[in-house]
Amino acid sequence: MIKKSTQPLAAKLIYLILLTILILIAFQGFLTTWIASATGGLLIWRAWKEFLLLIAFIAGLWLLLSDPLLRKYFFKQKIVWISAAYAAWLLFATIIEKPSFGAVSAGLIIQLRLLLAFLLAYIASYYMPVSRSHLKKILLLPAVVVIGFGLLQMFVLPYDFLSHFGYVKNVTIPPFFTIDEQLNRLRIASTLRGPNPLGVYLILPGMLLLSTAAEYVNRRSVRRFIYTVASFVALSVVLYGSHSRGAWIGFVAAATIYLYLSIARKFKPIFLVITLVVLSFGSLGAYHFRHTQFVENVIVHDDPDEGGLVSSNKGHLDSLKDGLKDVQHKPLLGCGAGCAGPASVHNTNGVKISENYFIQTAQESGLIGLGVLLASFILVGWILLKNSNDPLSRLFLASFIGINIASLLAHAWADDTIAYVWWISAALVINMIKPTTLKTKQTKPQQVL
Repeated sequence: MIKKSTQPLAAKLIYLILLTILILIAFQGFLTTWIASATGGLLIWRAWKEFLLLIAFIAGLWLLLSDPLLRKYFFKQKIVWISAAYAAWLLFATIIEKPSFGAVSAGLIIQLRLLLAFLLAYIASYYMPVSRSHLKKILLLPAVVVIGFGLLQMFVLPYDFLSHFGYVKNVTIPPFFTIDEQLNRLRIASTLRGPNPLGVYLILPGMLLLSTAAEYVNRRSVRRFIYTVASFVALSVVLYGSHSRGAWIGFVAAATIYLYLSIARKFKPIFLVITLVVLSFGSLGAYHFRHTQFVENVIVHDDPDEGGLVSSNKGHLDSLKDGLKDVQHKPLLGCGAGCAGPASVHNTNGVKISENYFIQTAQESGLIGLGVLLASFILVGWILLKNSNDPLSRLFLASFIGINIASLLAHAWADDTIAYVWWISAALVINMIKPTTLKTKQTKPQQVL
């Protein structure tokens, strides 16, 4: 492997690009909408991170061609071949089915960028491993801004404040969101594209704050512990303000898994019993108070006395049924990249929104494509689980499970902010943590996928 003192310029370029994406991606919904409102070319501005990723991809190819040690190491990784198999199958299905061109380009980007970003981050960290403190700052500092602006939206700013920055419903991004079209039931999106992406985005920094709080307890740093807890409370308030039920479920699941993995083995059975008791009482409470305004509006999103003609729950269920019908109709190949999910807004054959990322994947690439993609997810999750004695690996595993749960109720991984932030960071973490089963030497990479 190339020594750290002679790190190639291409690796530094990849690292700089990925770092730029990690820092700016949480604000790109706001920034691109604002800039495009003055200059035009919204789609071009929104593609800024894909242009940067293309440059990083070229640099990564050059490194693979020029460094035989990297090439040997890289192509030993199972994740590389699974990613290549998924990309090949998706392209094959797309060529056979031939969706409209605009939808194809968007669909390929949405489905492949998370794995590509992961592999590029893996290459960059092969030469330039990132420190734990550096990575935490990269992830938490943008989240602080997102949380701060979210609090302003909830308590200070007028509901249509973002209309002054180019936000227009059905044109760019709606300036405000509501529950069942009730103006007195607002949902905040902060600087992201919508309430659901905001809620799911907060899962990872939420687990980071939990881990940091535990770290400060061990160090007996009272002041920093208080600051961290206050930040976690602020994050929870913004998460609530998003009214994203999928994100709530994913966040609670992630926090539960993180706490379970963090406590001593002798306390795990007690923790499981307490968790089951809390879930049981919570479910009974929601059922008992099911006709109250809070439950109908905040939890169920279906007030029979207000709202639109079609409730959000019925809309979700109908979308899910339509997506499953599409998969049943074309179970092997699917209908090609861009025929379903967010990219299908560019499809001349109509929009197909299943409200489920995994059904979207099956719609586009069939059950075979879904199976290959799930194999890559399982592989990454397994690596994190094997190293779950490491706090960083533990919190990434918990957030990964939480985001996947949220993806059952939304197209979470199709959102660029969520996809880039988690998958780039995960690759950096996997090359950072020490494996539990392999002995490594200083001259060799730390982890084999």
